[in-house]
Amino acid sequence: MGISTYNPTSFEVTNQWFYSDFISVLPILKGSSQQNSEFRITFKKERKNDSMTFSSEHRADLLTEALQFRQLFAEKTTTMLVSFTGYVAINKCNLS
Repeated sequence: MGISTYNPTSFEVTNQWFYSDFISVLPILKGSSQQNSEFRITFKKERKNDSMTFSSEHRADLLTEALQFRQLFAEKTTTMLVSFTGYVAINKCNLS
């Protein structure tokens, strides 16, 4: 099971990868436009990583579908924990 790319005119398969060969699939953010359509896939190719950039008006749907299988990707995602120092202000009122 994996991901395939197709020629948009002939629907011929142009690329295929197993999910286990995928490193990541990420949107490419350009400016503040809501019309961004590009995304990049990074995958294992022989002994190195390679990436390809694609464009689709259905980018959000494609990324959502692909990321449902991220547990099968070659590089497992890790949970990022963020710590920070904070202060709590308590206002005590005497209502008597």
